[in-house]
Amino acid sequence: MSRCTCGAALVVALGLLLPGLIGGAPQGTLLSVTDIEVAAGSYFEHPLEGLLQGQVLVLTLVANASVDLYLLGDADYPANYPGNFTEGIVGEDVVSVSQLEWSAPRSGRFHLVVENLDSQRSADAVPTDAAHFSLEVEDRGILDDTPPDLSNLAIVLLAAILLVTVVMVLSIVFLTRRLRRRIDQRDLVRQAELFAKLDRIDASIVPPGPSHDQEP
Repeated sequence: MSRCTCGAALVVALGLLLPGLIGGAPQGTLLSVTDIEVAAGSYFEHPLEGLLQGQVLVLTLVANASVDLYLLGDADYPANYPGNFTEGIVGEDVVSVSQLEWSAPRSGRFHLVVENLDSQRSADAVPTDAAHFSLEVEDRGILDDTPPDLSNLAIVLLAAILLVTVVMVLSIVFLTRRLRRRIDQRDLVRQAELFAKLDRIDASIVPPGPSHDQEP
């Protein structure tokens, strides 16, 4: 297998496995909802899958009554919800949030929660009636000065090396079989040439005629 082929296989492997891990998530709108009703004593939850460490989201919220806005990781939702959590507080007792930037503290899934209940937190809203809200979440990607989460990079590189190794082994097997076929074909040609030579030798040998004894 040539060096060019190995290099191409490695580039393809890395191209398939690394996007999103060290290059940032694609930008765009992750969520856009309007006129969502949340009854008093209830909440709205929407999962945000596959966020990366340092990925920046921009949140815009408009409500007709005070609500609480959280972005909770799997460790806090639903185990420590409602009430017993310290990370992921975006805004409490608010009626609007305008272009608020939030950066993911780690990679993984997060839960966007718009709360209209009294969770016994000191600063949260105390609902009196149903709340209506509109919410938009924009993805700004990973900032250039934010170090990416490389915790899984070793696994990705091992997978890429494994893929290249498999390609090399398959190429060696293919080339070995092809070489054997060529050798077998050459042997057959040599055998045919040898048999042809033997046939020509046999044809050139004239057997002696019958002998006649002469009378004295």
